[in-house]
Amino acid sequence: MTRTPTLSIVVTVYNMRREAPRTLRSLTPEYQGVDAETYEVIVVENGSSEPYETVEGCVQPT
Repeated sequence: MTRTPTLSIVVTVYNMRREAPRTLRSLTPEYQGVDAETYEVIVVENGSSEPYETVEGCVQPT
């Protein structure tokens, strides 16, 4: 059974192809020292001139 996260972090990316992976890695449960089931990270691509098509490869799930 999947739990509903108690915290949602929304990251808006605009022309951040280089910065987005580092930013998303800094929000991983291991880096933050929290339980992965207690929060979620939502990424919104905000019409960049070079859209960031996938963020799945930035962070490996635990």
